[in-house]
Amino acid sequence: MNTLALNLTQSGLAPFIGDSHGSKSISPCTVVHVHEIIDQARRFASGFQLDDPAAVLEEIAKVGAGGSFLSSSSTLKNYKTGYYNSRVYPRWTMEKWQAEGEPSAWHILREKTRAFLDDAPAPDDHDDLLARGMEWIQAIKGG
Repeated sequence: MNTLALNLTQSGLAPFIGDSHGSKSISPCTVVHVHEIIDQARRFASGFQLDDPAAVLEEIAKVGAGGSFLSSSSTLKNYKTGYYNSRVYPRWTMEKWQAEGEPSAWHILREKTRAFLDDAPAPDDHDDLLARGMEWIQAIKGG
């Protein structure tokens, strides 16, 4: 909940993103998964348009209660873009999932997290940060 609150306020820093407030490490997979959930929550919270170009009230009235919207003009126009496309979890059919070796959600999350880390640019202070980290490690080791 702490992570959700910080992200909803658009904070640039989300401490305690690990499994508990007492954790001394974080899981990059947890960060990626939490980002996915928060992204979906933000999209849901932003709602949808009901202005004249987006409204389908006439179609709803025409089809009526219990009717099918599969062949309505708005469905045919928007069905390819009406779904959330995750950057983490693929939208596979069962057959595609089986063809891919039936990977678990954890496996997909871990591989996508690795890819994000591999593709992420190094921060501007990368060398300085590593040097300070090595100094700290040496100080703890006593050397």
